[in-house]
Amino acid sequence: GDVYKRQVVTALSPSEAVKKFLSFFHIHCGLLEINGSDFRLIPIPLQTVRPFIIEDVTLSTENLKKDEEEITKFLADKVEEMIKKVQEECTSNESKNRKPLLRLRVDYTGYDTISTQKFGQSFVGRVANPKDILLFYKKRTTLNP
Repeated sequence: GDVYKRQVVTALSPSEAVKKFLSFFHIHCGLLEINGSDFRLIPIPLQTVRPFIIEDVTLSTENLKKDEEEITKFLADKVEEMIKKVQEECTSNESKNRKPLLRLRVDYTGYDTISTQKFGQSFVGRVANPKDILLFYKKRTTLNP
């Protein structure tokens, strides 16, 4: 599972959004401190990993009208919050200078989707994946036998 961490995000999924660590060893990540017969592993966060945040939102719980303009503004505000969060969490200049990968998973059950490409145009130059920020899905309904 989480023992082997990749330095590169290979999928826009929650498991890729965890903090990455530098490894001097095959499996464990960190610096080994030895004092006599005692030792401990001190984790070292990677500083050059592209920032990545994934969040979820359910339109039906946000009391939004079924209006494309209102939905677009609401989602744009969420993405702006994510960008701000990335800027606050980045500790190194190299990571701060890298455009973040963002994924906002939107449960649009009961609503219509908006154009993801049109939406992403306002974030070109600010995020690494402007066309892929939004991921729309509907909640599955289970049939009762």
